[in-house]
Formats: sequence, structure tokens, C-alpha cells
Amino acid sequence: MSYRPFLIILIFLICRATFGSEIRIGITSVPLNLNPLYATDANSQNINRITHLSLIDFDEKMRSNCDACENFSETISQSGDHEIRFTLKEGIKFWDGKSVTAKNVIDSYKYFIKPENKSNHARAFQNIKSIKIINDLEFIVIFKKYSIENLNNLTLLKILKINTSGEQVGCGEYKILEKSPLKVVLTPAFGESKPNLSFKVVKDETTLALKIVNKELHLSLGGISPRKYKWLKKNTREYEYLEVPGTNYKYISFNHKNIHLSKHNVRKAISKLIPRRELLKYKLHETAILSNGLFSPSFGKFYINSQKVRYSADEATKLLLEEGYKKVKGKWYLNNKPVRLSWRVSNNKATIEIVNLLKDKLAQFGFEIKVSVQEWGTFMKNVKKGNFDLIMGQWIGFTGPDMMRFIWHSDSVPPKGANRGHYINPDFDRALNLAAGKLNENERNSLYKKAQLIAENDFAYLGMWHPNITWIKNKCVKGVKIFPNGGFLGLRDLKLVCNGND
Repeated sequence: MSYRPFLIILIFLICRATFGSEIRIGITSVPLNLNPLYATDANSQNINRITHLSLIDFDEKMRSNCDACENFSETISQSGDHEIRFTLKEGIKFWDGKSVTAKNVIDSYKYFIKPENKSNHARAFQNIKSIKIINDLEFIVIFKKYSIENLNNLTLLKILKINTSGEQVGCGEYKILEKSPLKVVLTPAFGESKPNLSFKVVKDETTLALKIVNKELHLSLGGISPRKYKWLKKNTREYEYLEVPGTNYKYISFNHKNIHLSKHNVRKAISKLIPRRELLKYKLHETAILSNGLFSPSFGKFYINSQKVRYSADEATKLLLEEGYKKVKGKWYLNNKPVRLSWRVSNNKATIEIVNLLKDKLAQFGFEIKVSVQEWGTFMKNVKKGNFDLIMGQWIGFTGPDMMRFIWHSDSVPPKGANRGHYINPDFDRALNLAAGKLNENERNSLYKKAQLIAENDFAYLGMWHPNITWIKNKCVKGVKIFPNGGFLGLRDLKLVCNGND
């Protein structure tokens, strides 16, 4: 009897099992700290989304949605406390097989706020007054006062416990198998037939693109420039290209203390000189959507569909003449002094390229623009001090309307917040303050939209676009869900269905 056919089949099955046991995922930055108490960078927090459960997280429309809970409800008590009642899902277990109870949630909260642990997220829970247990699965989180961010901040509270060896024991579907500076491998926590998830750090986008072409990665989570992304999409048939409007916000910030930029008509004139649609088409290759405000369409209930100003040099000229400016030999003057603006930019190649293009546009119109390229630390030092006239920046990772308070409210001028352009508008402050006290969601959202429209029409910033979340997936990988915040929740149920090196 010949054993050769049997051996061939055995080798095939071994190879299939080997390749099917790991999904290789490309990320472009190192996860700095995977301890959920200290994780602040995006990749660390996102990997924690796979290894740990929170009470709630955000769904595909950036709404608060149950993760470890079955349901929740919000009320305001007679004393003014904000109370959120949770019911845990049945059957959730820690990695050691013990069931997760309401007491474990309280213990996790105490662990996060314990002073000697010095958690980076303790401040997010400072508004919690107490947690009241109803039974093993039900409890009430009581906050000192109402804030829409009370619920959102609970995404940072991971449910875990400490074993006798002092190690953290989570209840997520995966746990860490291997960790090195450029690689993190997760393995199923409960012995399911799920694949390992191997996150490989590839900082250089050209190297990342080559790994995709050579099929060394099953999944790439961003980090590819629009130009290379367009080329890959055209030339790699083995991959699918997943896109969703992202939540990040690219903008140009004005320093409202500048003698020129303090004037509404000047800010509006500059906005009419920025060819956003052309930049979107030729520089970003349609991998973003134009901004109508701080919130992209992915936020749903906070999105405003305002009529954005369009490029028009003639209208910009009219606005400046109305404001008392004069053009002499192709240059704009006010009170016999030329209009000179400084534009600071970090040493990001893509941003520098766009800023230089815009500088040329403004110079052709008659503004004198000096671009100063600085390494990141120096750039941020100047930005925080308000030492700029113009900057191009990006806000990432925000989850709700409290971001408007942080960047535009008059109470948020540094060091209290990030209103680094010193934007002051009492009408904006008033709308935001009123919204913060409304429990009724429709009334609250109406006021948040009003505040956003005020800031938009007043050109607190010049909103540019919201970059799409772009993931590149080998067709052999199934079960991927892509979220507008780029979160890794959609990686919990991946499967590899092809054989060999496909």
C-alpha cells in the first residue's frame, strides 16, 4: 500500500492549519503601552478594544452602544445627579473562567482611579460620584452632574481584575501572546477556533505598499498616502479596498488676535482663496470628504450640512475692499502696511506640500505668506503658545460635542483648553452652555448644531476635510467591519478562508 497520497494530504492539511492560524495585519505606528490604565495612543487603545471589554463603545454611526452591557438607561435624579443604569450581558467570563459581575465593574473603576496606579484615564472618571449595585448583573453609575461625555468616557473603563500574581485578567475575546517593539500577537482567550492576530508595525509607507503587493499582509490599517492608495487600488486584484468617512477633522486655524485675522471679512476672504475641491480631487484622490463643520457625516446626529463657501478670487477681493484694504502693485495693504502672515507647519511631508501650494495661491492674490517648517515638538510649543498666524492641523479621536468646548469656547484659552487661536464669540458660548444642561436629546442636539453653525459661519477655523478611513483587505479575510473612528472592534471575528499564502 502506498502512503504517498496520505502524506500529501497530511502535508496539505498541516500547511492549511499553519496559514489559517494567523492573520497578518499591518499598522504604521508602535503601540506605546498596552496596559489599559496608560494606553493613550490610537493603536494601543484599539488593540485594547480586542483584548478587553468596556461597558459601552461606539458603533458604525458613532453612537454609544453596549459592549459588555445588555442595555442601559439614563435619568436625572431629584438632587440633580446623572444616573446611568446598566444591565450586564449574561455569560461574560474572565480569562480564568470566572463570571463577570457588577462588583467586578466597581472593582475595575476603583483600580483605574487608585492614586498610586497613576492611570492616564483616572480624570475621565472624576465626575463619578458612586456606583450602586442592584444585583449581580445590574448596577447604577451615579455622576455628580449631567454631561454628555459621562457615557462616552466609560469606553475607557476596561473590565478587568488582578490575580494573585498581580497580573491583569481581562474578559475580552483575545489576549496578548507575544509583544515586541515592532510586533504584537493576540491569541483567542477561550480556545475558540479563531485565528491569531499578528499586528506588524511598518512605519514606511513604501515598504507597507510592497508588503501588500507581495501578499505579506492580510490586512493593512491605513498609513498609505492617497497617491499610493490609488495605485494599489488599480493594480492589486487580490485585495478589497474598504472606505468609510472618518471622524478626524483637518482644518486651517486662524489666530484671531492677529490684526487682519481678527476681521470676519478677512477670514472669509481667505476661505474663498482655498481650492478645497481641487485639493480633494488632485492631491487626496477623493480619499476624504469636504468638511461642513467639526463633525463628519459619520456622527449622524451632530452633522450639519451647511453651504460651504466656494473658491472665488473676485468675491475675496470685494470682501477686502469692503474692509478698507487697498491693492498696490499686486500687494494688499491696510493703513499703508502690507498684509504679512506667518504660517507654521510641522515637518509632515504631505502637510508641507499642501501648505506650500496654498501659500503660492495666497501670494498670487497679494498676501505675503512666510511658511516656517518645524519639527513636531517645536511646532506644538509655538501652537500652544498661540505663536502663529495660520496653522494646518488635524483633530483626531474625539467622540462628541464637548470637543467644541475644548477648541472654541472662551473658557478654553490655554492653559485651560485648546482654543489656541483665541476665538471669542459670546453667542457660541451661550449655545454651548445651554446644550450642556439639556437631558432631552433633541433639544441638546439642536443647540449643539446651532453652536457649530455659529463657529462655522464665523470661521473660527477653516474646515478642510474629513479623511476617509481606508483599510486594504485580502479577499481571503472575512468578517471585517470598518468603523469611522478607525477602531479595531471590527477585528474581533476575523476568519481566513483561503489556503496557503493567498
